[in-house]
Amino acid sequence: MRASVPMMVLIILTSSLAGCSGTDTSDLELQIAELQENQIDANQTIQELAQSNSELSSQISSMQQSLDSLSNELNETRSQLIEQINSVNETINWAYLSLGDVNLSGVDLSGANLTYIKLEYADLSGTDLSYVDMTFANLRNANLEGANLEGVDLSNADLSGATLVGADLSGATLDGADLSGINLTGVNLSSSSLVDFRSTYIRGCPDSMPMGWHCITYLVSPNYHPYFKTIFAGPTADLSDMQLGNANLSGIDLSDASLTNVEAYYLSACPALLPEYWRCIEGILIGPTARIGHYMDDYYPPFIVKNLSGADLSGVDLTNSRMHDINLSNANLYNANLSGAYLTSSNLSGAYLYNANLSGAFLANQNDLTNVVWTNTICPDGTNSDDNGDTCENNL
Repeated sequence: MRASVPMMVLIILTSSLAGCSGTDTSDLELQIAELQENQIDANQTIQELAQSNSELSSQISSMQQSLDSLSNELNETRSQLIEQINSVNETINWAYLSLGDVNLSGVDLSGANLTYIKLEYADLSGTDLSYVDMTFANLRNANLEGANLEGVDLSNADLSGATLVGADLSGATLDGADLSGINLTGVNLSSSSLVDFRSTYIRGCPDSMPMGWHCITYLVSPNYHPYFKTIFAGPTADLSDMQLGNANLSGIDLSDASLTNVEAYYLSACPALLPEYWRCIEGILIGPTARIGHYMDDYYPPFIVKNLSGADLSGVDLTNSRMHDINLSNANLYNANLSGAYLTSSNLSGAYLYNANLSGAFLANQNDLTNVVWTNTICPDGTNSDDNGDTCENNL
């Protein structure tokens, strides 16, 4: 009613003006009538929109109530399931189940059989896994923060990329487990078993480790594309295929460690103990399958010459080792086993090879073999130097 007042005023004024001027106002009156109709339509549209808005608000409120109800039901169902799991977990066989990305946070699974279970990316934070058999379990990238892993058997389990911050691993068995890229900040491993334990690129060292074990950080490839790396080193560590860069292994016991294809020739300090047939000379780990020289590739310079000139390598076992550009001039290789070794571009001038075994060795790319002592040496082709004029130069 209030909205039509201006319109009435306009009509009165128009009529007055029309009376004074005597002008025909029929067109103006028609326009005013149309405006009145448009205003009526607009008012009706506004009322309809207001009604629709009220209905939508009511629907949204109803839907929110439904969502809240569903959320409550889901939480209640999860709680009931957790209670059921907690009450019967010792009788459930979880072995071989695939439960990747599942949320089991806070669940009591103590005593359950979880061998070979797949729990990659699972949320196991705060979960009770004490004394659980989890041998060969797949726990890649799982969240085990604050989990109770006391006495758990994780032998040969894959824990790469997992988070174990604040987890209790006292008395846990980690024999043969892979903890590459794992975060162990705040973890106590002092009473854990680490036989054949493998760890590369650790993201956080534990608070404590078993006696003889160390968490060390070192610079890899210090002369070319350097980067830092953190690993575990100890008596039964699996260091196979690792690059140890300029690691400080002073006082570390590697007596039963696996060193297959290890690359260690810039060590800042040698370990205290090594496996049988292994030696550390001039910061270089020398032994069966050792890799002592790089080949040309995208990450390393084309030539890295290591100097073992005059070194006492008598009795050394370098079976299938990779020794590119190594200076072995005047080295004592008495009774050394170099069978299957790659000695490309290496210098053997004046080396003492009495009773050495070079069967299957590869000595290509113009090796310097001047003044080598070839007494009773097994040549690369399997013949004996004594039968070849006391030399192997023609039997490579």
